[in-house]
Amino acid sequence: MKKFLWLFLIVAFSAILYSEVKTVSEFGGLNTDDNPLFLKSQTPDSEDVETDNGTGLDPRSGYIIFSTEPSRNLFSFYVSNGDKYFITQSSGVLKATTGESAFTVFIATVNPDVITYVTGLGDKLFFCNTIDGLKYWDLSTVQTVGTFKPKYIVTHKSRLWMAGVAGDERTIYVSEFQDGTDFNLAVNPVDTDPARVSVQGALDDILTGLYATFDDKLIWFKQRSFGSIQGTRRSNFQTREYSDSV
Repeated sequence: MKKFLWLFLIVAFSAILYSEVKTVSEFGGLNTDDNPLFLKSQTPDSEDVETDNGTGLDPRSGYIIFSTEPSRNLFSFYVSNGDKYFITQSSGVLKATTGESAFTVFIATVNPDVITYVTGLGDKLFFCNTIDGLKYWDLSTVQTVGTFKPKYIVTHKSRLWMAGVAGDERTIYVSEFQDGTDFNLAVNPVDTDPARVSVQGALDDILTGLYATFDDKLIWFKQRSFGSIQGTRRSNFQTREYSDSV
């Protein structure tokens, strides 16, 4: 009888202990590691947080409306006083904001039928296209740089580099050091003077793009080849072709 009593007590006590164990449902946060096709179940709970970053719960990245104005291109421009301008091309107008309001700073009008390229050098914002030519904004006024109408401009090694000038589509024009307004070749040049770099190839194999900077080099692209320009001074600029079949 005592054996049955002890067995009954053990079974009853085990049942009481087991009944206190509650099933915790699996958390349904956002899983960014696994493909949903391989997950057995998904729940919509707490989709505004991420749970698989190893540090607990983190907020999920999302989107907010910065401006309702349509934008064709977006650019960033930093100046020496620490200000940062966020620039948009809205239809045929370049506008800027410091991020505290809408795009209220008018820069200039540009032709909406061609692509406008933008880059900063020092405290000047340079922009160009094949119709309006090369210009710069000095935070107050807009000035035209010569008669050039390049298709591409980039900043590299504290110089302005441009290509796609009509009639000279295989030449990269290099500005004076720290001065993107001077492209005039000197009679007795020094290392800080402007330069011209010709990228050879077939007559119809023109430059189709510039990229700065990769591995401390300016990368150029043509229709059937690409390469780079190396060097830090006018006297040691050298062009190198990486492939003539890509």
